[in-house]
Amino acid sequence: MILGLEARADVCGWALLDTAARSFVDLGVVTALGADVAGMAGAREGHAAAEKLRGALGAIAIEAVAVSHAPTLGFAWGVVVGLALYYRPELAEVPPARWHRVLLPNVHARPEPEAARSVAVHLLSKHAAAVTAMRRVPEQHQDLALVAAMMALAVAVRPR
Repeated sequence: MILGLEARADVCGWALLDTAARSFVDLGVVTALGADVAGMAGAREGHAAAEKLRGALGAIAIEAVAVSHAPTLGFAWGVVVGLALYYRPELAEVPPARWHRVLLPNVHARPEPEAARSVAVHLLSKHAAAVTAMRRVPEQHQDLALVAAMMALAVAVRPR
């Protein structure tokens, strides 16, 4: 299993990819408690996702720039550190926009955000669990969950 994370200061998009089944298990966002009404729901969803990981998490995919700016990320970095300490997975740093280069090999320049989002939505549309999960994600946070999913996928298909 690979957990993709798109970390921001007060919200963290996540996606769980089962590499053996070649399918997304779930995705969502976790917001800082008290940040908004969805915060508690996000925390419950995050806990449910963590239970799915028990004994199965092999890697966490996180953008390299997030790792280098860890002190400024606050809440989201706490999520990453907690997961890493608890599960002890590989920490797979994904350089900014790497998922674009891995998953869109014929696109030589970084695609426009809307084009990249369209590709991500198309790839996730093949996974029923991801489609269902995306409906639960507040619209303003959906891009975080999409990027988290694409980073997990980029790590899964990377050459070893």
